[in-house]
Amino acid sequence: MPELPEVETLARGIEKVVVGRRIEEVYVGSDRIIRDCISRDFFTSAILGCEIEGVGRYAKYLTLSLATRTSNLSLVMHMGMSGQLRSSHLTGDELLFDRHSHLRLRFDDGSFLAFYDPRTFGRAFVDFDFDPQLKHPRSLSKLGPDALTSPDPLERLMASGARRSMPIKFQLLDQSLIGGIGNMYGDEILFEARINPFVTFGDLNPEEILRLRSAVRAILGKAIELRGSSLADRSYRDVAGELGGYQKLHNVYARAGQSCQRCDAFIERVVMKGRSTFFCPSCQRPRSPEGLQHNFSLPLRHSSNHVDLSYVDLSQIDLRNAHVDNVKVGNVEANR
Repeated sequence: MPELPEVETLARGIEKVVVGRRIEEVYVGSDRIIRDCISRDFFTSAILGCEIEGVGRYAKYLTLSLATRTSNLSLVMHMGMSGQLRSSHLTGDELLFDRHSHLRLRFDDGSFLAFYDPRTFGRAFVDFDFDPQLKHPRSLSKLGPDALTSPDPLERLMASGARRSMPIKFQLLDQSLIGGIGNMYGDEILFEARINPFVTFGDLNPEEILRLRSAVRAILGKAIELRGSSLADRSYRDVAGELGGYQKLHNVYARAGQSCQRCDAFIERVVMKGRSTFFCPSCQRPRSPEGLQHNFSLPLRHSSNHVDLSYVDLSQIDLRNAHVDNVKVGNVEANR
């Protein structure tokens, strides 16, 4: 968090106020925010005096194209878990000069753009190599197809035979396979596609793959339309400081123990490798041949329990009937 819809919302917001503006002052309050650069002086000198030609986004990265005499330069930003961008054109000064505003740009019209990040997982760096064929900075070339703008967001996933044994939920989160989807929208996409998060990509038939491809476009598109999702901690806001609206339409994410809005079953939550997965055990019941067993666990049906699978000795998991048989459990974290 923020994921693709939130970053796209930020990009569209700042594009209106920074394109054509020249950077006249650069303030770096913490070296952690530019930890991918050689030094503070290197970062500052690279972008100082440059004019912003355009604003873009690839996956979860926001990019500013800068005009220079000698090279194609991009200022690349990743919001991390709590990063926000604020423009003085669109909001007051309450966060622009806050102690957590670790990067601040002043433009030739006197306006400011601030990178506010209390947890400092976000980062900003410069890239001198823009790839015209990929249409984004070359430093992002290892990312998979952009989940929103690429002709087929599942292209690399379809070709990654070696990874087809992974649960589909984790494949959606793998940025080298698909760029831009995070934990929250991964759950919502799989619910929309009626796909169980613990089946493998190889388990999906052509119809399910079509539903998945369609769900990626539909969920991300609607989330952008509503300016992203702001959760209970309100750590995400747009450039004007306004909350997003898509959280009101969440079907499964952060709704463990509540009724499914499609079928009235109870939404389940499972923790795998420290990541929560929310799903409906009825709507997302896996299509499975008679007797097929998988090495993935589901929580007890019709409960709000969650089970940390990193502590579970897996065996005899019957996904078809959505329950657990003969599973040896040690030090399981279970909350109701």
